[in-house]
Amino acid sequence: MYTNEYKEMRCVTMKNKYLLITTLALVIPITAKVSLAAGNDAYVALNYGLGIANKFDYDEDLAVKRPKNSQIFGLAVGYKFNNNIRGELAFNRFHKFEYKNANSYDDKNNKVYNDYTQKISANTLFANIYYDINKFKQFTPYVNIGLGVSRNQVGDFEALAQVKGGKKSKETYFDAKFHTTIAWNIGAGLSYKASNKVTLDLISYKYYNLGVVATKEDAKERRFKSKLRVHSINAGIRINLN
Repeated sequence: MYTNEYKEMRCVTMKNKYLLITTLALVIPITAKVSLAAGNDAYVALNYGLGIANKFDYDEDLAVKRPKNSQIFGLAVGYKFNNNIRGELAFNRFHKFEYKNANSYDDKNNKVYNDYTQKISANTLFANIYYDINKFKQFTPYVNIGLGVSRNQVGDFEALAQVKGGKKSKETYFDAKFHTTIAWNIGAGLSYKASNKVTLDLISYKYYNLGVVATKEDAKERRFKSKLRVHSINAGIRINLN
């Protein structure tokens, strides 16, 4: 017999699959157009940044806590449609958010202390649209919005337990799992045109909603689940393909 929670999870999974197919149907034509673009309007971009995740609300027995920051590595292919609007197909790697938490409880009159750890990463593919505000010579403020998919890798949720005065023991509470979901981002930044060929993205901020992060279920159909929402600060370079 399936529980209602399990049925709801299956329903959500099916919806995510349909959303993924729809998103890819939108992204693939953009990819083709960008890949075939030639001349002064096409460019490649590299960026590096810092990802700051919102707090995880995993379980009522654990404090709501923010994972440690992630590094972000980005690669994009872009096309400038006119003086103000450009599009990009961008791949980003959010490398290892590290979640740590702790609690304690009484077990047969002994105090047990648990230190929990987990690593979380994400690979994303976005179709982004940018609006450049070309009013300040070499400096260009811009805003953007993007839609895509995120492949979230949730590592084992492990506990390092210790009875007061005793030895520490390591145990995996929930197993690792991949989760593919629809994702979106919105942001703003400032670029500097260093030459006709090179543009520097001096600084940019983006808010990413990367969807669900969840462990596998245990034998009692329990799991830890939260949302991966990230604030990023990035810098990078764009090189025209002319």
